Amino acid sequence: MSEKSKRQGISFSLDESQFHSFVNSIQNLVKVYAAAQIKPEEGTERNARFLKVFGLTSQEIADLLGITKRAVNKALQRQRKEEEGQKEPDDAITKT
Repeated sequence: MSEKSKRQGISFSLDESQFHSFVNSIQNLVKVYAAAQIKPEEGTERNARFLKVFGLTSQEIADLLGITKRAVNKALQRQRKEEEGQKEPDDAITKT
Protein backbone atom coordinates (compact mmCIF):
# COMPACT_ATOMS: atom_id res chain seq x y z
CA MET A 1 0.00 0.00 0.00
CA SER A 2 1.46 3.36 -1.00
CA GLU A 3 1.95 6.22 1.45
CA LYS A 4 -0.76 8.26 -0.28
CA SER A 5 -3.37 5.57 0.06
CA LYS A 6 -2.68 5.27 3.82
CA ARG A 7 -3.61 8.90 4.46
CA GLN A 8 -7.16 9.60 5.42
CA GLY A 9 -8.79 12.95 5.91
CA ILE A 10 -11.33 13.97 8.46
CA SER A 11 -13.74 16.78 7.95
CA PHE A 12 -16.32 18.25 10.27
CA SER A 13 -18.25 21.44 10.66
CA LEU A 14 -18.74 23.61 13.71
CA ASP A 15 -21.22 26.33 14.42
CA GLU A 16 -19.86 29.62 15.76
CA SER A 17 -20.33 28.65 19.41
CA GLN A 18 -18.57 25.32 18.93
CA PHE A 19 -15.74 27.03 17.04
CA HIS A 20 -15.16 29.55 19.85
CA SER A 21 -15.23 26.75 22.41
CA PHE A 22 -12.69 24.81 20.33
CA VAL A 23 -10.38 27.84 20.04
CA ASN A 24 -10.69 28.51 23.78
CA SER A 25 -9.73 24.90 24.51
CA ILE A 26 -6.64 25.20 22.31
CA GLN A 27 -5.64 28.45 24.03
CA ASN A 28 -5.96 26.75 27.41
CA LEU A 29 -3.80 23.84 26.23
CA VAL A 30 -1.13 26.30 25.09
CA LYS A 31 -1.19 27.95 28.53
CA VAL A 32 -0.88 24.59 30.29
CA TYR A 33 2.04 23.65 28.03
CA ALA A 34 3.75 26.98 28.72
CA ALA A 35 3.23 26.60 32.47
CA ALA A 36 4.84 23.17 32.34
CA GLN A 37 7.94 24.68 30.71
CA ILE A 38 8.79 27.31 33.34
CA LYS A 39 12.02 26.84 35.24
CA PRO A 40 12.22 28.37 38.74
CA GLU A 41 15.99 28.68 38.45
CA GLU A 42 15.56 31.02 35.46
CA GLY A 43 14.12 33.80 37.61
CA THR A 44 10.92 35.76 37.77
CA GLU A 45 11.55 38.16 34.88
CA ARG A 46 12.49 35.46 32.41
CA ASN A 47 9.57 33.25 33.40
CA ALA A 48 7.12 36.17 33.32
CA ARG A 49 8.25 37.14 29.81
CA PHE A 50 8.10 33.52 28.68
CA LEU A 51 4.55 33.04 29.94
CA LYS A 52 3.39 36.39 28.54
CA VAL A 53 4.46 35.29 25.06
CA PHE A 54 2.07 32.36 25.37
CA GLY A 55 -0.83 34.68 26.16
CA LEU A 56 -1.15 34.32 29.90
CA THR A 57 -2.53 37.30 31.77
CA SER A 58 -0.54 39.02 34.49
CA GLN A 59 -2.80 37.43 37.11
CA GLU A 60 -2.32 33.94 35.64
CA ILE A 61 1.45 34.47 35.60
CA ALA A 62 1.40 35.69 39.19
CA ASP A 63 -0.58 32.66 40.31
CA LEU A 64 1.82 30.27 38.57
CA LEU A 65 4.96 31.94 39.88
CA GLY A 66 3.62 32.49 43.39
CA ILE A 67 4.08 36.25 43.26
CA THR A 68 1.78 39.25 43.09
CA LYS A 69 0.29 40.65 39.91
CA ARG A 70 2.16 43.89 40.69
CA ALA A 71 5.49 42.02 40.77
CA VAL A 72 4.70 40.49 37.37
CA ASN A 73 3.84 43.88 35.90
CA LYS A 74 7.08 45.36 37.27
CA ALA A 75 9.12 42.49 35.81
CA LEU A 76 7.49 42.94 32.41
CA GLN A 77 7.94 46.71 32.60
CA ARG A 78 11.68 46.34 33.37
CA GLN A 79 11.99 44.07 30.36
CA ARG A 80 10.24 46.61 28.10
CA LYS A 81 12.50 49.40 29.35
CA GLU A 82 15.59 47.29 28.67
CA GLU A 83 14.39 46.61 25.13
CA GLU A 84 13.72 50.31 24.53
CA GLY A 85 17.20 51.20 25.78
CA GLN A 86 18.79 48.74 23.37
CA LYS A 87 17.06 50.17 20.30
CA GLU A 88 19.30 52.35 18.19
CA PRO A 89 17.97 55.54 16.62
CA ASP A 90 16.96 55.30 13.00
CA ASP A 91 19.71 57.02 11.01
CA ALA A 92 17.50 57.14 7.92
CA ILE A 93 15.34 59.83 9.45
CA THR A 94 17.20 63.10 9.75
CA LYS A 95 16.14 66.72 9.84
CA THR A 96 17.62 68.98 7.21
